Amino acid sequence: MATLNGAKILGRGEHIGSIEEGKSADIITINMLQTHFEPRIEKLLDIQRVVADLVFSANSSDVNTVIVDGIIIMHERKITNLDTDEIISNAKQAAHRIFNKMRG
Repeated sequence: MATLNGAKILGRGEHIGSIEEGKSADIITINMLQTHFEPRIEKLLDIQRVVADLVFSANSSDVNTVIVDGIIIMHERKITNLDTDEIISNAKQAAHRIFNKMRG
């Protein structure tokens, strides 16, 4: 429902909903080798168990790679297309300006 059938319902099945050449896709990979996914009593490849683990146990820090419309945005938890040092510097400068305006 969340992928191909959802896209079909929206009338977008030709453009989204499955991983195929020519379709738009946003994909994340999750590192499930974390303690909060344990204990694993069922087989690792049991799809129902994997889905349950993702729904009930996964959090944002488990995301390893992010691909948006075919462009790798984050790989091995490192942002690939932004200058994070510049972003942090700009945020600090903005915070200082706001703080100074608040002080009068």
